[in-house]
Amino acid sequence: HRIAARCGDAAKRVVVRTFHSLCAWFLRCEAKRIGLPADFVIVDDDDSLDILKACADDLGYSDLLRPRGYDNPAIKLLNSISDAKLAALDSDDGAAEVAVVPRTVFNILDGEERKLACAYQDELESQHALDFADLVYLTGSSLNARGGIYKRWAQRFSLIQVDEMQDTHMSEYLVFRMLAAR
Repeated sequence: HRIAARCGDAAKRVVVRTFHSLCAWFLRCEAKRIGLPADFVIVDDDDSLDILKACADDLGYSDLLRPRGYDNPAIKLLNSISDAKLAALDSDDGAAEVAVVPRTVFNILDGEERKLACAYQDELESQHALDFADLVYLTGSSLNARGGIYKRWAQRFSLIQVDEMQDTHMSEYLVFRMLAAR
């Protein structure tokens, strides 16, 4: 509203979003092209933990995620799953115009954790759900493929301003860099 008041009609060409909101918008725009259900839902951290715990119960790994004093293995594993997805953007694993996280991104995890990560990702996909790391991973991998999606979006913005750049994760930076390629 403030931008519209200040810029008038020119504000219609301005996109102001949080980073994850930008990724969600991108994915909704490109859903059909990359095979993502347009009605996908975004799960927050609490929902993600619930899904991970349900997967652990199904696989008989409940003890693996049981809190131990101040240590919460479920949160640690969820962070490791997110880290694996985000790290994949800087590798060959993150380069396809496809709306699925390849299970190979979880190869950096050990045995039971890898199985849990794959089950967690399978459950997200069965629910047409994305977590916050999926938003970044799928946006980055779609742009990283350098195909038609990249060409469209690399021409989309003439100026990109990022607030709090010092708090930007490398995977987020890679998305911005691809969007600002022009």
